[in-house]
Amino acid sequence: MPIPMLNPETAFAMTGLSGWSLGGLLWVVTRSFPRQGVRWITASMGVVGTGYLLIALSDTFPTEPTLRTAYALVGVASSLASLGLRRFLMRKWDAWDLLLALTPLVFPVLWTVLSWGDFVRWSQLSNAGFVVQIAMLCTVVVHARKEIVGNGWKVMLLGAAIQAMTVLPFAMPSSPPGTMSPIPQSMAGQITAWALCATMFLNLQLSVLSYLMLLQDRRSAAERVAAELDALTRLPNRRSLERQLLRLLPALQREGMTLGVILLDIDHFKRVNDTQGHDIGDLVLQHVASVLRQHLRQEELLARYGGEEFVIVLTRTSLPSASKVAERLLHAVRETPLQVEGLAMQVTVSAGLHVQPLKNTDAASPLNELWPPMLREADQAMYEAKRAGRDRFAVSAASNAVA
Repeated sequence: MPIPMLNPETAFAMTGLSGWSLGGLLWVVTRSFPRQGVRWITASMGVVGTGYLLIALSDTFPTEPTLRTAYALVGVASSLASLGLRRFLMRKWDAWDLLLALTPLVFPVLWTVLSWGDFVRWSQLSNAGFVVQIAMLCTVVVHARKEIVGNGWKVMLLGAAIQAMTVLPFAMPSSPPGTMSPIPQSMAGQITAWALCATMFLNLQLSVLSYLMLLQDRRSAAERVAAELDALTRLPNRRSLERQLLRLLPALQREGMTLGVILLDIDHFKRVNDTQGHDIGDLVLQHVASVLRQHLRQEELLARYGGEEFVIVLTRTSLPSASKVAERLLHAVRETPLQVEGLAMQVTVSAGLHVQPLKNTDAASPLNELWPPMLREADQAMYEAKRAGRDRFAVSAASNAVA
């Protein structure tokens, strides 16, 4: 059975229509992501689709002007894709963006000067310029790969590599005049035409797929973070804290470290809610969370544990060191008044402290056996601080016994 005839013009026409349809599909699917480069990426698909269609029509219209316009559009599309990725990464506009934006304007002029009167040379240089622009896109991806959640960036690099390999042969000095030379009507020639069509179409598919993966991975990551953050204070919630402890506990047990926990409770919080309203109560919670966050070190874990209670976990500490941390936090809250409608409102907290050495023999003990007793000790100490007059911390009896 003979292979259906397919010349490069047909391949580019099919690719151009695919660019339009995929761009439209991308716009419909991603309308809920307006500030993540969607418009730039969608525009790049439409522009590249138009460029490919003009290449397909270069035998119908005057060849040289049509191809020059088409190549310019393909260059613009590449820059739009790079700029869209930069917007997805939330980058501020800088010199790199200016370079990406000017490249499709400068390259056509440069190629015209370097190949004056030689259209074949101009075509080769233009294709070489596309490879350079693909390399610029890859540079943006590689430099930001550690910030990108998931594997979408890998698919994007794969699509860029396929596109570069497709364009590179036409940039070689031995390439035929333009890209529109008829493919010989031989088995090898027809297979080449089919492969060219399939490769360009695959590149468009991978480009759209990679961007959708980037968006979905970011949304999934944001949802996971939101599930582990307290909505009011934006601190880790109880679940998040316990997940962090679950990861840290085995190493702490092996090293025989001392684990400390400080439980803080806002003084007279119920009175604030009853007399000034829950809106002011929410401000108090946010204020205390902000002060605690500012006065804790990176290795000291902070979470809102429920109601007006906050918990701090000290992973490698001692009773004297933990006591200094508790005193530092109480002092910070006391000395940082909350401004409410121009008036300074003093807020204080009471705290309970418990420290517990972790022995190697505890290595088989799961978190649900170690953590609840420690929290109960800190809770009892916190109520002792309340009974003693508030705005102070107390150390659990078990911690004193160990010390």
